Formats: sequence, structure tokens, C-alpha cells
Amino acid sequence: MYMINSNNFPLDSFCPEFQAMAQNIASTYNCNTDWIYSTMLAVAGFSFEHKYEAHIKTDWVERSNLWLILTGDSGTSKSPVLNALTKSIFNKNTALKIEYIKRNAIFKDYTQQLKTNDVLKGSPEPSAMREFCFNTYGSGIVPTKPNNVRCMTEKTTFEKLHLNLSDECNNRRPILIRYDEIIGLLKSFDQYGKGANYEDFLKLKDYQGTTVERMDEAKTFIVPEKNVAVIGGTQFNYMFDIMNDTNRKSGLAYRFLYAIDNETKFTNIITKIKENRITNRFDNSYANFNDMIDYFMLDYDCEVNRTDLKVCNECLDFIEQWNEKINVAKVNIDSKVYQTITAKALGTLTQIAIIINRTNAYFNSKLNYVDLYVSDYEKAANILEYFINNTITLLNLTEIQSNRTFNSTSEMDCYENMTDNIKCQDLVNQLCFNLKCSDKTARRILIKWQSENLIKKNSKGQYYKLK
Repeated sequence: MYMINSNNFPLDSFCPEFQAMAQNIASTYNCNTDWIYSTMLAVAGFSFEHKYEAHIKTDWVERSNLWLILTGDSGTSKSPVLNALTKSIFNKNTALKIEYIKRNAIFKDYTQQLKTNDVLKGSPEPSAMREFCFNTYGSGIVPTKPNNVRCMTEKTTFEKLHLNLSDECNNRRPILIRYDEIIGLLKSFDQYGKGANYEDFLKLKDYQGTTVERMDEAKTFIVPEKNVAVIGGTQFNYMFDIMNDTNRKSGLAYRFLYAIDNETKFTNIITKIKENRITNRFDNSYANFNDMIDYFMLDYDCEVNRTDLKVCNECLDFIEQWNEKINVAKVNIDSKVYQTITAKALGTLTQIAIIINRTNAYFNSKLNYVDLYVSDYEKAANILEYFINNTITLLNLTEIQSNRTFNSTSEMDCYENMTDNIKCQDLVNQLCFNLKCSDKTARRILIKWQSENLIKKNSKGQYYKLK
């Protein structure tokens, strides 16, 4: 029986240069090192997305955007890790904003000049227009309406996200959604109760385009491709909300890769970085990582022209064999749930293979080589199995079962903290206070708990827990 990788993040899947860089960066953070390695993997993948893709079959294309969640207790440095390792993306986004504001101001001024300036009235010669632009704006290029390109967002709505991905803004370029607390993103779905945002989010993984219709036809716009990466953190107690029945049935819970912190040692980071030797190693490696991201993001705002990485027959054979092998692996979870997890993971295998391949090519100065190798897939499988095992671990930790459903973490906490032999009205009052719900809603919750064999009423009319 095949056993999936259940160890720590397999950093040795990368070339020695990347391994050393990652280890040196991790040496100065008092957090789980798997978070560092997983975040570096996801950030590198995002920086490659607008440059590379791989066609597994005619209608099956993969790129390197990942959806990653760092999972651990509060105060374990999730946010510092996310902020530090996405710094280059953040800086690029800031530069894009500044450039857009500058170019848009010039365009608006030029539009106004067309109406009022004597030189530009009518139909002037192109040479006259270029001369005017050179004298006025310092460039002989006639201003055009700029695209409002963005590569990262931290607080967004689906309306704004679709606009950012539209043909007038990103136009086939990817965008990174970064949330320090990913539950904030998930809870923003359907805040107006229309049900569409949740469905839209599920479709962000398929690269397909869409037309966003408006009552005013002039405001209708096209999203050529949905290219979105998601990187965030969450606390263990929010995992129940992420892995609830709705998110499992839709597959949303299995679209994410999870890096789990089980053994953070709360050492003093200030003490660690006082050692010059460690500090120098960190500074150099951190600079090298950002240099790599900057290199691939340099032409982000240029026209997208992805290189097709070649997937050989041997790679296709490996994908098929790994899929067969992983589906019969021995795991401690319901077989149908496991099949759903592995089905979602199949595409991620190539995504990670692309990241490994391009990272190694960068450090070995072989970016002109455009072949994916079986060894890339073997290493990608090792990393992916680490993430699959983490998903299984979290499912077991949250005890999600189809016959045991809480609507929120708060409801679960109420159940866990419930005392035995409590009067019905006292329990109703607790639920009303803790969940801020009505008496009627609280009683419906009790009926649900009884039907799911979570609680039972004794002969005195008092409730006690069965689980």
C-alpha cells in the first residue's frame, strides 16, 4: 500500500541554491520553517505565471498560481512571513500605481489640449503632434489611455477584482490576493446575500474568461482570463469555517494548500538576529530571493506572451502513474473525501513542477530551456503529498463529518463549552448571548443538535452531550 509523504516540507526538491537561500531566510524567523518554504514556493509561482504555461492536453493548460494558507495560532509570525516574502510584489504594485497616476494625468491633460490648444485643433500633422508632446511631456509619443494594471490586492470586492482583471486593466495578467487573515476574504462572500460571489470565487482557478454584464451596456466589460493567486494565514480555530460542509461539497476547501504549524518555538527573534553571521546570511539570501522575484516581474506590465513549457510523454506517463498510485494510498479519511482531494490536486502537480523547473533554470542560467522533466514532476509530487497530508490532518482535527455540522466556529465553541444536565432555557439563553441570535434561532439550533445526536434530553428536561 502506497504511503504519502507525511514529513515536513521537502525543501530538497529544489536546487541547492534555492535550498540555501530558503534556510538562511528561515533562520531569522521564530516561526515554523514550513511556512517560509511554502510561501516562497507560492510567491515564486505567482511571479512566473504571466511568463509560462504548460499544456498537458489540448484543452488542459496549467500555470503556476497557487492558493496557500498558513495555519497556526495567533502570534506565531504568520503576518511577518507574508509581508516579508511578498515585499517585491507589493513594491511592484506600488510602482504600477504611481506609473498609472502619472500616465493618466498626462492623458487627461492631452485630451483637454486637443480641445483647446491651437496647435492640436483640427487634424494636425503627426509630426506636429509628436513635437507638441515632446515639448510638453518630455516624450514624442502621443499619450494614450493607460491600463490600470495591478499585481496585488489586499482588500477587494469581486466587483473590483473583476475590474482589475478586465481587458482595460490587467488583460490576462495574474493578480495576487494577499490576506493576513484569510477568513476575512471568505466571509466577504455574498455579504449582500445574492449568492454570486461564492460561485465567482470557485471559478477563479479555471483561467477562463467572462463577460461582466451591466444594465448600462456601455459599462459591460470583458475579463479575458481569471488568473488569481491567493496567499494568506489563519488561526486553527477558524479552520472549521474554512472546512465546513459547504466548502467541502463545493471543493473550495480542497483548492487551498495548507502549511501547518505544530511546533513553533517561541524564541526571541531579536536575540537571534544579533549574530552578525546569521544577519549577513539572511540579508544576502533575502536580497537574492527578491532579486529573483524582481527579475520575473520586470516585464509584468508588458503585453502577456507566455512561453509554452514542453510536457514530454514520459512526464504524461508519470502524471498518470502518480494519479493511480496516490488514489490507492493508505489514509485515515473517508475514501470519497480523499478522492475529491486528489482530484483537485492533479492540476496542482504540474503547477508545482513548473515552479521547481523555472526556479532551478533561473539559478543555473538555463531559462532558455523550455522542457519540463520527469524529475520536476517527481519532486513536485513529493511537495504536493506534503500538502495533501496537511489537508487530511486539518480535516481530522476539525472533525468535519457530513452528519455533524456547525454553522460557525462560535456555534462549535458553544457546543464544546456546554455543561451537562443544563436546563433547556439556560442553554437557549447561552446560545442567544454567545451567538447574538434570537430565542427562535437558538431553539432551532437545539433541534438540529438533537437530530445529529450531539445532545439528548433526560427525564428532567435537561440536556447533556453525547459526543
